[in-house]
Amino acid sequence: MSFYCNNSPLTVPITTTTRSVSHRASFYASISINERFERLGSGQEMDLFGTSVSRTSVKSQMSFVRKVYLITLLQLLFVATMMSVFIHFLPLWKEQKYLWWVVLFPATIISIVTLWQLWTQYYQISRLVRIILLCIYSFFMAFILSDLIAVIFREYGQLVITMTCFGTVSIVLFTLQKKYRFRGPMPISIGLRDVYQLNPVQILGPVAISSLISTYFVLELYYAMGFMTVDDYILAYISFHIDLAYPINCLHHVCEISENVDDFTEYFNPDPHGNHG
Repeated sequence: MSFYCNNSPLTVPITTTTRSVSHRASFYASISINERFERLGSGQEMDLFGTSVSRTSVKSQMSFVRKVYLITLLQLLFVATMMSVFIHFLPLWKEQKYLWWVVLFPATIISIVTLWQLWTQYYQISRLVRIILLCIYSFFMAFILSDLIAVIFREYGQLVITMTCFGTVSIVLFTLQKKYRFRGPMPISIGLRDVYQLNPVQILGPVAISSLISTYFVLELYYAMGFMTVDDYILAYISFHIDLAYPINCLHHVCEISENVDDFTEYFNPDPHGNHG
């Protein structure tokens, strides 16, 4: 670029600076060990990496919730199937006192390592690797839960898992509508008394436990929707397990949700137009 001063040309060089980003570059910095449980979703920084689920349309929210709950439902069905096999078709499982413990230890190690890698390296790995790790973790976790429930709780635990499956199915059916947002726990009524030959008092225990599990899933997902994008459904599912392993996260999430006390009435009397009262 040239300028004229006292009829004499003056040339000023201009340097153009460009920045190129490799397609392999990650916009998510690595985190320390102390921050491993503070996993942030893609929508944590508002619109920098994406829009959080809670700020999207009802259709997008229902799609996100449906994906997470379908993964959860498949996991529960797998647990119920393996548990039935252990209880009814493998008498060796009952006779061998230490067999269940021997196979449980390596399965636990593999599931922990897989879950840790999927949780901490979620944004550094491809979608295919995420799915592979998720399948490996889901298989071993289903085996562990089936093993423990079949040995310790037997039919009682089988009833709880079955009722939780029904609660999960009800949430999946809820996501098929586009009128109401995903706002919190909903009443779930299940009648399995005749199937399991339990009186109304005996059925209260399984109902309470399955309701607690279903409520945990709902509240955890409701909290996650505030900082995860619609593409983070695998991360949302994994957060169910991580927060159980790190209970302080559950307490933190409950405190965060309880700040919106005015919204509690909407949980049981939802208004699609957002009108209170």
